[in-house]
Amino acid sequence: MLSVLCSPHPGDERRLEALAQFLGLPVRPLSGPPNEETGREVAAHLAATCESLEAFQRQPAGRAWLSKRLADKGSTLFLTGIDATTDCVQTIAHLIPGIVESVRPVRNHETAYDIARVPSSGMPQFAGLTFGSVDREADAVFALHPGAGGVTELIAIEGQPCYIRVERGSAIHFLVACSRVLDIDAPAEHVQLIERFLRFVPFLAYLRLTFGTRCWHNEAPAACFIVDDPLLRRRYGFLDFADIESHMAGSRFSMNIAFIPWNCRRSDLRVAEKFKRTDRRFSISIHGCDHTEGEFGVTDEKWLRSQSRRALSRMDVHQELTGIRHNRVMVFPQGVFSKASLKALAEERFVAAVNSTIYAVDAEPNEVTFRDLMEMAMVRFGGTPLFLRQYAERREKIALDLFLGRPVLLVEHHGFFKRGYGDVQRCTAFINEIAPDITWTDLEELCSSAYVVRESPSEDLYVRAFGSVLRLKNRRDQRSRFMVSNVGVPTDLASVTWNGRAIDFAEHVSGVRCEVVLDSGEQGVLCFHRPADGVHREAVTPPARDRFKAFSRRLLCEIRDNYLDRSATLSEFARRGKSFLARM
Repeated sequence: MLSVLCSPHPGDERRLEALAQFLGLPVRPLSGPPNEETGREVAAHLAATCESLEAFQRQPAGRAWLSKRLADKGSTLFLTGIDATTDCVQTIAHLIPGIVESVRPVRNHETAYDIARVPSSGMPQFAGLTFGSVDREADAVFALHPGAGGVTELIAIEGQPCYIRVERGSAIHFLVACSRVLDIDAPAEHVQLIERFLRFVPFLAYLRLTFGTRCWHNEAPAACFIVDDPLLRRRYGFLDFADIESHMAGSRFSMNIAFIPWNCRRSDLRVAEKFKRTDRRFSISIHGCDHTEGEFGVTDEKWLRSQSRRALSRMDVHQELTGIRHNRVMVFPQGVFSKASLKALAEERFVAAVNSTIYAVDAEPNEVTFRDLMEMAMVRFGGTPLFLRQYAERREKIALDLFLGRPVLLVEHHGFFKRGYGDVQRCTAFINEIAPDITWTDLEELCSSAYVVRESPSEDLYVRAFGSVLRLKNRRDQRSRFMVSNVGVPTDLASVTWNGRAIDFAEHVSGVRCEVVLDSGEQGVLCFHRPADGVHREAVTPPARDRFKAFSRRLLCEIRDNYLDRSATLSEFARRGKSFLARM
């Protein structure tokens, strides 16, 4: 168990508790030395801020109790909330003398983090990366005493350590020079999670390193590279399907085409053969319906359901013509969606939605929190789960996704291949290096297999799921019971089935709960069935003006992608044409 040392007026200590609970760990807050229990754990695992550590040490017998517990073999202490004040330096000196000489603020926010290649850091996904800018409001660096022993530098800024591990006696101390702890329930306000790196990553890394599989984790990471818009033709813009297939043949890699349903009758049957492979190396998902400006950013759920149904109907036509089974996953055009669109997709039985942002156009200013950014999938708005994707060049964001247990969803357009296929090869090689056991697959398989799991003292396995379809596998050597809590489905379900057989389920504040017992290696599909609404809905045919708009947009976009992108002058002409269509 993690013990968090608390001050009389808890502040960031509560945030440490919330982060630990996010990983599924029990937390014991300590405002003073507890009565020693018989049979207590041999090792103590403690977390504190500089302020709460000093307050704890001022308690009667506080310093003596802390010294005694940290003398137990294998004990650890994580210390954050460290700023450049003299009080902080003195508090550290009382804890581990002769290590930190001073703490200095970071003056230049354009500087970057350098992550050391250190085994057992708890964050192997970031090893060797340099990225930033740093968080000037909170980040600082340590100046160490000359000859300070037992210190391992884990993260540095401008050559100075900001996160260190100190071995002292039987205990290991982790110190991060950051004055704040991330409040995961605070509004994110369009702040990128990676911009708060030191406020939460070192602490989560410490917890994973200390408690291992007792933390929520993704035991089967998966990845997919999404390319938006292309027709299934031998060449679309700079993307040549034959070339990329030959370049990527020897690597672990999968590509999903976010396919515009409007193009359902325009695929080349020879190219379509590449999408029938059983290895899921190539697949297609659903990219809007007409792919007009903000078509899923409206709030009329009736219209959204009709648009979703039209998209599915067109994809069914495409399947009949080509034999390609599409992924029942929506990739929102232009990254625009509403809360109502997620509900409409769920009603039309979409497995998931994928987007480059989780901010709905009709969300309240403070509605999205840092917790939402950290979850495997966004379920706050209800409806179908929403998965976040990243651009391929942002390696630190890819590493953060893997660190948090999220699937790796990459997005690019045909222009990414303008210089050939070296960039995609380097990107996939990077992912395969930092996640050697990752599976490259299609979007539907990836989204329906996305869950986190943690072990318990009773040897039961707890699963946290996010969508209406869950592909579950027992990867252990023995028969195991899986206790599933699904936070992404409504509580008024009609039924839950395991491989088509109805099983018991219950509603709970943490989601719909059920359990399955699986033999070693056994796998199957849990389906969470919504009640049928009993209403027959016809697809609404859009007016002629909208149909012309869709036709014009598709024509101009294809001219741009296939011809004009090679000329700066003609590209500007296409951009102006797009602006004109947006006003139609």
